[in-house]
Amino acid sequence: MLAHLADVSVRALALAAIAAAVPGRKRSAAMQHAVWTVVVLGMLGLLVFGPALPRLPVVVPTRATVPERLPAPPAQWAAYDVNGIPFVRVTSAAVLTPAPKRRIDWGEVAVNLYASVAGVLLLRFAIGLLLAWRLVRSSTRVGGFFESALINVPLTVGCLRPRILLPMDWREWDRAKLEAVLAHESAHVRRWDGSIAMLAGINRCVFWLHPLAWWIERRLGLLAELACDEACVAELGDGCRYASLLLEMAQTVDGSRGRLRGPLFSMAASSHLRRRIELILEKGRTFHKGLSRTALAAITLCGIPVVLGAGTLVLDGPTPLPPLLMFQRPPYVPSGAPPPPPPPRPAPRQSALLKFEVASIRLAAPSGPPLPAGPATPGALPPTPPPPGGPACFPRSATDGGRVDRICASVKELLADAFGVPPSLLTAPDWTEVERFDISAKLPAGATPEDIPAMLQSLLDDRFGMRSHREFRDGTVHNLIVAKGGPKPKQAAPEPVEAEWMRAAKAAMGPFGNGRIGGVRFRSIPVPGPDASFTTVWETPGMGFVRRSDTGGLSGTIHYEAPNISAEGLAELATLAGNGLDTPVVDRTGLAGRYQVNLDISMADLIAEVRANRGDVAAAHRAELDVLQSGLKKLGLEIESRKMPVEMIVIDHVEKTPTAN
Repeated sequence: MLAHLADVSVRALALAAIAAAVPGRKRSAAMQHAVWTVVVLGMLGLLVFGPALPRLPVVVPTRATVPERLPAPPAQWAAYDVNGIPFVRVTSAAVLTPAPKRRIDWGEVAVNLYASVAGVLLLRFAIGLLLAWRLVRSSTRVGGFFESALINVPLTVGCLRPRILLPMDWREWDRAKLEAVLAHESAHVRRWDGSIAMLAGINRCVFWLHPLAWWIERRLGLLAELACDEACVAELGDGCRYASLLLEMAQTVDGSRGRLRGPLFSMAASSHLRRRIELILEKGRTFHKGLSRTALAAITLCGIPVVLGAGTLVLDGPTPLPPLLMFQRPPYVPSGAPPPPPPPRPAPRQSALLKFEVASIRLAAPSGPPLPAGPATPGALPPTPPPPGGPACFPRSATDGGRVDRICASVKELLADAFGVPPSLLTAPDWTEVERFDISAKLPAGATPEDIPAMLQSLLDDRFGMRSHREFRDGTVHNLIVAKGGPKPKQAAPEPVEAEWMRAAKAAMGPFGNGRIGGVRFRSIPVPGPDASFTTVWETPGMGFVRRSDTGGLSGTIHYEAPNISAEGLAELATLAGNGLDTPVVDRTGLAGRYQVNLDISMADLIAEVRANRGDVAAAHRAELDVLQSGLKKLGLEIESRKMPVEMIVIDHVEKTPTAN
């Protein structure tokens, strides 16, 4: 909300700059009033319809250069959610510090403060409208105007149906004075100054933080009086007599006008009186009765594209953007192992060195089904795929100290790994999800695992001709929050008794990140059960060890058992249990410590909803979210989904066939 107001405020400055450049010193007050009215309408229009307008980037040439690839995450970094609020901080390459138990949401405080002040100003403005309505109701109609015993000076009151009010002593005025007063107040009615003043008042209440809104309201009030003065002198023809009449009328003021400032205009207004008289008595000045319909139409037609341009154009210069830390995960740390010391800060290296020493790329070869896997050998690489002829290949990956192997990896998976984002935040051609390749690469001396994403970007740039850019698009953000009834997970025991499956998972060795769902990287460990079957165990630093088991097939449930999981791990588990959803789940619970959690997902409900919306990807995501919500409610948690701009990686170009090895 505040971000949108700030965006409109900045764009309003551009409108004000254009408006200030259009009317020169010799232009009539009526024209200046019309131009600034367009600025007010533009601010309110951008506030209401701005989010629906497209964004047209305007490239600003500069000497700054955009890095062709995102830098690898440093050893010490902070991850932020979409509102810019830190939710976890990594103090070394392998230590995860949970979020504080309680913190003040300063964004929410700012929104509440803004809404409170805006509400008070709008209430005060509404009281002014009510008083104006009561003033008109208590007056008596006399010909084309009204008379009232509650005022001492002539007024024009009202917005949609403005009325001219005269004091009770108007019968004592001479004919020239009465004609001048009626001509001035009639000009306010004819020009709809009351309605414009109402819009300017609402604009000031909404943009009360913006000095421009306050200035425009006062400026429009002055220009309305000047325009009516010009119309009266042009009609009556005696500027000196009109100026003396202004001085005479200004000697009597009405004390209630402060409360009625929004919907009220008065010839006797004492503000800027000297300026008004100086302009009336200026030698050689030409007075006009007002703008013609042609001039009003021309200002309107010119103002529409200016407002649309201010609302759609965005500067798109080559200013480097911060890394995408929203969904990055810390490196894997085996459970129970002491955290390694922070690595020394490497000296800055040229981007040209962030490349694989040798890389081989070939089309993925079909392979047979995976064999039941037992404990893997430390540092072992996956077996070489068999020659073509078998069924479709299955993805595998391995990384050791000097080599990276990706077997049966789609181009989109490689792009997601290179930029460190989930596929849902990556826009690429459809074929990138179909074409799969086998990649074997050798790391250069001194390279670290944190360098691999940048090296993958270099590989995609050099061999696939990849070109990309980043932009914000409307998307859905899932926040894991505490439900109204409060959290229900049990605190994990300080020294829990380890089950057999957990001891087997700890004994197994394998690369972290061999599993990935919805941008969450985890270690997938097949653990043998008592009946010679295999149970899948997942591990991340936040989740700890989580056992996944099915009961009843498609008509049963999927059971997740997490004996020692953190709040961030709950968000990761929600992402995995929801099959990735459309974007990962971000922890906003504020819970600290570790918990013992059992999460059940109904396969029967999920299959029923998916079948009811067969072929609809969006409906499938909604079904996964609905079923996941049912399981989380038993834990006193829920997922809050919000629409907001999300930073996306857009692949502008990538070749289907890589260059030769």
